[in-house]
Amino acid sequence: MNKLFQWINGLLVVGVHSAKFPNEKVLDNIKNAVLRYNITHPVVNDADASLWHELEVSCWPTLVIIGPRGNMLFTLVGEGNKEKLFLFTSIALKYYREQGQIKSNIIRTQLYRDSLPPSPLLFPGKVTVDTSGDRLVIADTGHHRILVVRKSGQILHIIGGPNSGRKDGIFSEASFSSPQGVAIKNDIIYVADTENHLIRKIDLQLKMVSTIAGMGIQGMDKEGGARGEEQPISSPWDVVFGTSGII
Repeated sequence: MNKLFQWINGLLVVGVHSAKFPNEKVLDNIKNAVLRYNITHPVVNDADASLWHELEVSCWPTLVIIGPRGNMLFTLVGEGNKEKLFLFTSIALKYYREQGQIKSNIIRTQLYRDSLPPSPLLFPGKVTVDTSGDRLVIADTGHHRILVVRKSGQILHIIGGPNSGRKDGIFSEASFSSPQGVAIKNDIIYVADTENHLIRKIDLQLKMVSTIAGMGIQGMDKEGGARGEEQPISSPWDVVFGTSGII
């Protein structure tokens, strides 16, 4: 929504977090979630579920479009309503612009992450060590990159980051999206590139990244059997070598 319409169109996206469990009401936990998932729109901590009841919400997720005078225009319940949401939003924006009820004023917000000091790691997902015990491979998930470091902490390779993407190639050009599981054998690293729905291969000798499985879209296939990049997969979370040495 933010990418499609932006503030200049008169749209402001606000997330409302209505907690189900006590720990989900804690503000620091919500801040961590905002950082982990790189959320860039304002988020309201609806700890007492007051907005939940005011907007007559009954389940997650619920999407509500509110007019410039605070009037509820449209409610969508559940997933899979992307096209309806975009269609109604574009119609509503066009109507209220013609009525002169919305303006393209800049709404200035400060991201929570911008108030924090720089960190070498951001929610690292997984770590593994090679057979020599000297090199560690870290999935620096929040920075969308893979780090290869010595056990002393010396950084040997930075692959990908800091922004998410999906690109093979040399280390300085390759990109990942929230990578998680990693496995290393000799100078080859395999990566569960979670949000790209891919399995990636890093060759430390050639300094190249390639894709060995997945199509880059979330797969719903439960049968399998296709080869490599012809086989859709869904949010791979980890990779490991079997007893035969096969990933």
